[in-house]
Amino acid sequence: VALFSGLLIKAGVAGAALGLVLMPAMLGVVALITWASHLPDVWRRPIWKSAPNDMRDLFTYSLVMLIATPALPIAQVLVRDMVGGAVGWEYVGYWQGVLKISDVYMQFVGMVLIYYALPRFSAQPTLRALNLCVRHICKLLLPTLRAGFALMYVLRDWIIQLLFNDSFAPMRDYFLPQMLGDFVRTLGSLCVFYALSRGTRSMLAGYELCMALSLWVMTSLLLPAYGGFSISYAYVIASMVAVLFVGACCWRYKRRWANAPASTAASLTVDEVLP
Repeated sequence: VALFSGLLIKAGVAGAALGLVLMPAMLGVVALITWASHLPDVWRRPIWKSAPNDMRDLFTYSLVMLIATPALPIAQVLVRDMVGGAVGWEYVGYWQGVLKISDVYMQFVGMVLIYYALPRFSAQPTLRALNLCVRHICKLLLPTLRAGFALMYVLRDWIIQLLFNDSFAPMRDYFLPQMLGDFVRTLGSLCVFYALSRGTRSMLAGYELCMALSLWVMTSLLLPAYGGFSISYAYVIASMVAVLFVGACCWRYKRRWANAPASTAASLTVDEVLP
């Protein structure tokens, strides 16, 4: 952020563009510093080995991510063009303004799930222990999310003035459905990481594809009746459909996960894996 701010002040829009490119690289700088100063010696001299099973697993994860990552953004582009062509781009602007705000706090949710929740899920040796861990994470994450949403809803007019201008005032009506959809989507992400911790990789791709397809279908159905608000309402419904989908899949695979032997990593305690 300091690098981005300095470039913005010094070079204006061009500096801001360069800052957006360099900001992700700062993670690599921090990683190299950490690698050099904090990690044990054995980590600094890795022995690279490859095995068919490892290569297959890496390829499978890459394929799942290749399918899952672009699914929802592509659907958002399609519904944006659909609504913009039918009722006008003004409504699309309101929706995308709220969507940009949503992207910011959903990044926080994603960081919590990826770097805090998933390693702890994966470290549980039994399904019972995993269920207890999920409840613990939910007790921490969901009330925090609800409180943040409540505060954002109360301050939505101030947020619009801070980030946009008076012409975006109608955007205030898009906040509630977007936050409701994001809350439900967080529940779906918890189910996905639950499945990932047990080695079921395809659940992620299925969840994102279900979400994307539901968003496109529901926007098409709601557009004649709700016009510019159809995307927001469709997002709520799509989030619910996707949660029901992954919830049903988790229920279906529950017996298989319960009978599966714990891996070496899963036999460790959370304290051993993440001090």
